[in-house]
Amino acid sequence: MKQLVKGLLAMVIALTCLGVSSNNHSANAATRHYTTIPVKLRGTWYRRDGYGFDKVVFSKYRFYFKGAEETHGTSIYGNHFHKYGMGHSDLFVTYYKNGYYDIGQYASDEWPFWKRNGAHITQFMPGLGGPSHFYAYFKASHFN
Repeated sequence: MKQLVKGLLAMVIALTCLGVSSNNHSANAATRHYTTIPVKLRGTWYRRDGYGFDKVVFSKYRFYFKGAEETHGTSIYGNHFHKYGMGHSDLFVTYYKNGYYDIGQYASDEWPFWKRNGAHITQFMPGLGGPSHFYAYFKASHFN
């Protein structure tokens, strides 16, 4: 009789633990939210350098960048999620009071800051122990 009670007790504990862990997974899935790019930055922007044009595209859920020397660009999406992200999308957007947005890939660092300045956007890359850099990106019509 004692073995039967111990067995039932162990089964109840195991089922309780299983139920609690399955509830946590559904709660994490429910807390997901899409990360969006601010409307004022959206569009396709270009910067001329010595090798051609660098290209940056901001759409509602996508940050795409391609250097003039690169064959393929890189996209980061605000509506894609990975297991390691614990409910966070691949894309992060952080706003600062000075008007700059930090936009990049979640769980990584050293992404540039972006700010809309009238007809162009400014990319600010802070110098980590060295000089900071500012780059201006324009719409394609600027270069025609």
